[in-house]
Formats: sequence, C-alpha cells, structure tokens
Amino acid sequence: MIIKQPNDDYALRSFLETLESLARNRGFCWNYELWGRGFTILYFSSYIITPQALELPHPKYSQRITILSLINDIVNNDKERAVCIVRTSSPNVFSRNIQCLQQKAIDILTRVNCYVSVYDRSQFINHAKFFIGIHFCDVNNPYRYFITKYYGSTNFTEAGLSKGNYEEFYYRKRRMNSNLQNLSYYLYEIYNIMSRKNNLYTNQKFLRQYYSKHLSELKKLMESIAQAIETTSMIKLFQTYVNSHVLHLQAVSFVSDLPGRQQTSKVLQRVAAEVSPPDPLEVEALTASDKVAGMVVDTMVGELGLKKEDLREVTLKHLKATASLLDLLSEEYKPEDVRKYLNDAEKSFLDYLSEYGRAHLSTLRRILRGRPRM
Repeated sequence: MIIKQPNDDYALRSFLETLESLARNRGFCWNYELWGRGFTILYFSSYIITPQALELPHPKYSQRITILSLINDIVNNDKERAVCIVRTSSPNVFSRNIQCLQQKAIDILTRVNCYVSVYDRSQFINHAKFFIGIHFCDVNNPYRYFITKYYGSTNFTEAGLSKGNYEEFYYRKRRMNSNLQNLSYYLYEIYNIMSRKNNLYTNQKFLRQYYSKHLSELKKLMESIAQAIETTSMIKLFQTYVNSHVLHLQAVSFVSDLPGRQQTSKVLQRVAAEVSPPDPLEVEALTASDKVAGMVVDTMVGELGLKKEDLREVTLKHLKATASLLDLLSEEYKPEDVRKYLNDAEKSFLDYLSEYGRAHLSTLRRILRGRPRM
C-alpha cells in the first residue's frame, strides 16, 4: 500500500497511468490476436464521484490526459469491443450539494456510454473504491489477457485523488495473465450489471417484471418492519429503527436506478421535500447485528439519548416516507411509457445499447464459457 499525503497528487498520477497503460494494450496483443477478436473492460467503483475528478489532468504530462478522456478514447473509438461499467451510490441518498455533483458525474459517464449502476438489492452502501481494467487478446481463447488494478480508500473526487485528503492506495499497471479463475467474481458481476442495464433500457417486458418484483419486495420489507415496531425489546426496536433507515435508502436507490430520470427525479424530489433520506454513513455506524446487539445497543441508545418513543417515532417517519415514495412511483411511473421519461444522456445511451448492447453481452458470454463459475 502507498500513503497519499494531503499535499501530494500521487494517487491521481497512479490512477491515470494505470488507466492509460490499458489504453495502449492493443499493441501488446498484435502477436497473439486476429484483428477483431479483442475485448476491453473498464470496471470502476466509488462511493462518490464528482465531475471535477473526471476532468483532472495528469499532474506531469499532457493536460488532455484525464479519467474522462481515457474512458472516452477506449470505449468510443471501438464501441463494439470495449465497455465501461461503473458502480456508485444513488445521488438521492446525499444532501443537495453532493446530490447535484453525483448526478452530474453519472450523466457525464452515461454520455460516454458507461453502464452505471446505483442499486443492488443485496447491498446497503457501495463503499468499494477501485478500478480494474482487463483486455482479452482473443475472446475465443480468453486465457491470455492483460489486467491493471487500482484500489484503496480514495473516492473518485479531487480531494480523494489529488491534493486534500490523507489516503492509502495500491496500483499495478498492465500485466499479462492467464488465470481466469482470478477474474471469476468480477466477470460475473460485470455481466450481471451490463445485462440488467441493457434489459432495463431495451426490453420492456423485462422492465415491467423487474419493476413489479422489486416494488413488491420493498413493500413486503416495509410491512415486516411495520409489524415489528410494537416490540417491547429495546434491542429489537433499535434494530427495527435502523432497518427502516436502510429500507428508505434502498427504496431511493431503486427508484433512481430505473430508466427515465425525468420522471423518477420528480418522484424522488416530491418525497424528499417532506422527509430527506437518512445519512448513509450514520446508518452504517448505527448498524448492530444480532451477534453484538445485546452487548452494545443499550450503551448506544443511552449515549445517543434515545428512548423507545423516539425510536418508534423516527421509524414511523421513515416508513411513511418509503410508503409515499413507492405509492407515488406506482402512480406516476409507467414502464410502458419509459422512453418518454428519458433525459438526453439516457437517450444517447439507449442508442448505444440498441446498436452494441447485444454484442457486448454475447462477447462476455463467450469469455465466461471459458471459465468456471464461482
């Protein structure tokens, strides 16, 4: 690991050089591939992404070398054989200023044809900060590939990557590899994100089924939490209180990940005007599993000055906000009319998916057939 001091920009330099090393990968495959058989994957993850971080130039080299310019060069100079995938947080779980910056960054990444995901039913917060770049020299024989890695504590923000924060990170420039087992988890995760985003935008039947299924699951969780609110156990009541916060955040993320941001943003703004979503980091800090709850909850509740009446009141507030959000979504969002709700960035991305989405998924399936499932 490398420590980034607040007054240096070594993390930014390392990140850009790691990404750039993959941009130069094709020349290193000429000895191994037939033209047209290569495939490049850029996989990014960050809790927060800001527009200014995407435009930060390399501190020593060309001012034209930025994260955004490198993504654009790699993906859009060979649209059928290069993809960008981004995992991050829903803008709507943050306060207004961060929300605006996060949404702008997502729109920028969508415009350069990145598959951006802000919702996963199985996760609470996307805290992972990393970049993995992979170039397969020949997708018909995927056991020869180049890989680059960058990971650490740095969000994709100017203070995280450049001067500002005290951080730690690790990076490794392009390296030849042949062990597909090492990629197993990432490739299936990448495929699932791309498949879901492609189907949400291009397959109306899939969108209807996905929308109905997740809406139903969130409502069932809401009912389960509502039933637990009358418990007399302080431990169970505190966990119910935290669960109501988690549910509120998940509902917000679900709505903001649906295609049709012109409509979903209106729904989210109307409910947020009444009750803002809880702070994700605060919810993370309050979470206590059954294994430790008996030892820590009484102390936590005492230190926070919370009583059972307080816990019930706040739990009901977040349940009401979640119910309002899901009810309003049901009234205002019609999957069959989704194309009417797309903003400009989404319209451009839909055109891209319509032309290249199936080819991307077909290529990934071909790669996955050459390796064991995790």
